[in-house]
Amino acid sequence: RTLNLHPILLHCTKAFESRCAVRAHGGGEGTELDHCRLARPPARVLPLPSAPRANKYKGGEGVLLLNASSRGYWVETLFAWHGRPMPAVPIFVYATWAVSATTLCMLYPDPVSPLDRDDAGSDNPAPRFVLDTTVESLVGAALFFLLVFRTNTCYDRWWEARKQWGLIINRTRDFSRQGAAYVRSHARVATLMKYSVAYAVCAKQHLRGDRNLAELAVYLSRGEVEEIEQSKHVVLRVLRTLSETLAGAHAAGEIDSIQLSMLDANLTTLEDTLGACERILKTKMPFGYIVHLRAFLVLWTAALPFALVPFLLWGTPVACIVIFYALLGIDAIGVEVENPFGRDYNDLPLDSIVHDTIAANVVGEMLPWAMAQPVRLAPSPPPQGPRDSVSPASVRVGLERRAVGAHLAPPPHPALPPDASSATAEGKG
Repeated sequence: RTLNLHPILLHCTKAFESRCAVRAHGGGEGTELDHCRLARPPARVLPLPSAPRANKYKGGEGVLLLNASSRGYWVETLFAWHGRPMPAVPIFVYATWAVSATTLCMLYPDPVSPLDRDDAGSDNPAPRFVLDTTVESLVGAALFFLLVFRTNTCYDRWWEARKQWGLIINRTRDFSRQGAAYVRSHARVATLMKYSVAYAVCAKQHLRGDRNLAELAVYLSRGEVEEIEQSKHVVLRVLRTLSETLAGAHAAGEIDSIQLSMLDANLTTLEDTLGACERILKTKMPFGYIVHLRAFLVLWTAALPFALVPFLLWGTPVACIVIFYALLGIDAIGVEVENPFGRDYNDLPLDSIVHDTIAANVVGEMLPWAMAQPVRLAPSPPPQGPRDSVSPASVRVGLERRAVGAHLAPPPHPALPPDASSATAEGKG
């Protein structure tokens, strides 16, 4: 899936045509060799494992359907065709095997075993190839445990991805609110809010392995979109622009250090969220679990007809196909939700999250309110005159305050006469 052979085939075709043209004009071996050396295919970056493929869904239609459904959504789910796991090829292969195994058991009965008489009175010989149901039941318990473990692991990945995108929604809202309240320049506020939406769009496309940023034309100019597309990591380019805008606002005195720290903390959280989403995308379930589960599932379902044929006879293929579809459907759902950022029916509705939630809140709600606010100028410090210049009015006020303070001060303690003081000293002695 991840290897695109079209550039290689195109290069081979052009090389072959050039060789034919060189030979037609009488070129020598050296000319042909030099042309082949120069006509090397350009280096390209392999797409991520979740590269977009031909898909009739945009991603997350199942989540949107459940959100818009009535209580219980029985009608929407019981008869739903879209979003239901339907591995047609494995089911067809297994149906062929179940019919063949049942036919083998029924056409070649065991001649030694006694004849079993059914309710209709016809004699049905016992099948020759029979597997004990106890063994099948004990082995099936371990298989079901592995299936449940895989299902829980894949759902944890899906739910963790949803929590990370919920954090992106919260941080972009908070970042836009703080920028509209703290930053005094309308131009910088507009840049912060537009690039906040650009972060969500670029993160969605990056997780899907798609570099088509045509969606940004609604929020950014053509030059800004081309500048982002030229970078190797589009999301980091958007975060760098946001950081540069905050640094410019701080240098211009529009925000102080505390406000800069609060705004930058949101950018750090957005960067951590991107790393968490990349971890979910690039780290699958351990290979050993998947190999063992698939081998276990094939062997168990292959032996299932031999365990059911003594009881169901010719109805064994139908029961086996139903059981196989139930087990394989659980595994197919796990494969689909293991990468929750794709365009499958059961993936996350990233398009709705980006445009209907983040863009609607930031650009549709916060940006008009911020642009309607008057431009707030930075407070200028009070003027300070020279320290040795004292006005006569201030001197007069100071003298008046000193005189009033001296008038309100308590009178000093009266001094004792010399005889009283000596008598008091002798008495104490």
